Amino acid sequence: MFFFMTLLMLINASFASVSDLCGNTNSKSNVTSPLAQNRANEWCISGVCENNGKVFKRDKCVKQLSDGEEPYENGIALSYDEEHRDEKSLTMKSYAQNYHLYPDDSCYQECRPEKKSFLGVSTGTRLGAQKDECVRCMIKLNPSKEAFASFEVKGHGVTVYEGQKCYYACRLPAGPYLDHRPYSSECLTCIGAMGLKPELEHLMNQAGECFEIREDFQGASKVPEKFCKESFNKYMTHYEKSSKYSVDYIVMKRPQTCYEVDGKSDGKIYRKKVDMSLCDGKSINDSERSATKDRPSSQAKKSSSGGAQRN
Repeated sequence: MFFFMTLLMLINASFASVSDLCGNTNSKSNVTSPLAQNRANEWCISGVCENNGKVFKRDKCVKQLSDGEEPYENGIALSYDEEHRDEKSLTMKSYAQNYHLYPDDSCYQECRPEKKSFLGVSTGTRLGAQKDECVRCMIKLNPSKEAFASFEVKGHGVTVYEGQKCYYACRLPAGPYLDHRPYSSECLTCIGAMGLKPELEHLMNQAGECFEIREDFQGASKVPEKFCKESFNKYMTHYEKSSKYSVDYIVMKRPQTCYEVDGKSDGKIYRKKVDMSLCDGKSINDSERSATKDRPSSQAKKSSSGGAQRN
């Protein structure tokens, strides 16, 4: 029986196409090794891909996630390993995305675990990466390689991005296969689904990059620039020299240093060493920041409603 099931998976897996591997059917894209089981709970397809005029080798694999000992029922990893070679260099690239499957996700039904039995006796559970329909569904996915990972909080119409507090609060765990999405009260409060959304503060640096200030001023996490465009609670950075009264300057005779610091905590949240010439001249005009033009003060006017932006 096991031999028959494995043979059936091998036959069906061979139908994985060049578009599953490369995301295109360009003339130089082709499959050299069809989709086949590489090791327990892992299936891979290999070949050559052509993208934007460049040709490279790619392995694409589907694997069941685990905690090191026990597999996660809803955890599937999709990974790429690439070899980019030209006359002067060889570059190896890897990319992986872990999926925690919940209702409405791609391949959720196809990867649902199934009970196994022999002569009416239960023999365990067949997980997603052991099922032909799951492997063939997952291998067709092409995960985004955008700068900021994101996902939708299903049922609430909100998209959260990596770096945001809500991203970590709303990320659903790997574990048992469930027919519902167990969003925590912390997540629902964070996105405003349970009333007034907590106040969030943002910071824009001289390059126009946007950061969400973490609670208790424990630093800031980089987020997409759009959040600074929409924020009512936004701070800017400015340049300042290190003190002439410091031990470094007086005792160690070290020259002053120029830093880019945030206007909320004067460098406790954001502090970056920059070229000294920036402290000798004027700070960048707000109109020169790449994200948005803002008021000239270092701190934007607070909103009386405490309204952080909605996604």
